[in-house]
Amino acid sequence: MPIVSIQLFPGRTYEMKKKAAERITDIIVEELKAKKEDVRVVYQDIDKENWCIGGKMF
Repeated sequence: MPIVSIQLFPGRTYEMKKKAAERITDIIVEELKAKKEDVRVVYQDIDKENWCIGGKMF
């Protein structure tokens, strides 16, 4: 069961995430020969104050 985890800043709409998940699922099915119903896409919206890049808070 392929699981794709995507962490991002808040602000994307449901429709944006839905469209991206559909396309990501299609790629996993095509390239990894997984069954469509087995692909999982998980979004985690993480506030900017919880990100650190290069040792510095974002």
